[in-house]
Amino acid sequence: MLGEIRSYLKQRGTASLSEIATHFEPNPDAAELALNYWINKGKVRATTPPCDISCNGCAAAEQLYQWIERETPLRWYGKRS
Repeated sequence: MLGEIRSYLKQRGTASLSEIATHFEPNPDAAELALNYWINKGKVRATTPPCDISCNGCAAAEQLYQWIERETPLRWYGKRS
């Protein structure tokens, strides 16, 4: 499931927990655990969308998850064996 969520977010860019859970049909708790794994790895960022006229208040706004692409590749500065 980790790889599937990674691919899904890379393709979509941003998705809510309910969108992810609906797409993969797992228990929403399992999808949230997978998202937390990627958050802890620094690959996913959780954000709250800005409130607008169409929402039912900011408390109802669903958190969005966004895949973070590394802008600069890591460089190895150590001695190679």
